[in-house]
Amino acid sequence: MKKYTKSHSSIFLLELILNLIIFTVLLVIGLNFFLKAHNLSTKTTDLHRAVTECNNVATLFKSGDVNFDLLSKQYSDIIITDTQAHIYYNSDFCECSSSEASYTLTITITPCNYQIYAANIKFNKEEEIIYQIDAVSRKPLTPDSKEV
Repeated sequence: MKKYTKSHSSIFLLELILNLIIFTVLLVIGLNFFLKAHNLSTKTTDLHRAVTECNNVATLFKSGDVNFDLLSKQYSDIIITDTQAHIYYNSDFCECSSSEASYTLTITITPCNYQIYAANIKFNKEEEIIYQIDAVSRKPLTPDSKEV
């Protein structure tokens, strides 16, 4: 008489499927952490560049550049209107034209007092403001300004 022994392959298959399910769940959780870390790193890089560029412009403005003279020398692709100036940056944070821009730095100057001017400097990515700073400057006296 032959003895039939039950095969243990069904238990092995069940264990293999269970291991595969656990591995897949852990993989999804791990990928989620990597994606969040990448997004946080990208936002941190954007914020660092925005702070640097806004501080550079604020320093030029505080040095008495109320008419955008120094800014137009420093930034070649700057677009200047009466009270605003726009500087455009591509995705690598290099200065570029407005058609290929990913980021925009906007400087708005408003007169506050006699010779005191305030500037609002914003660094945007599309419609989202990444960083914003306010600066105050005094318009320097010149020999032909006839003011004491």
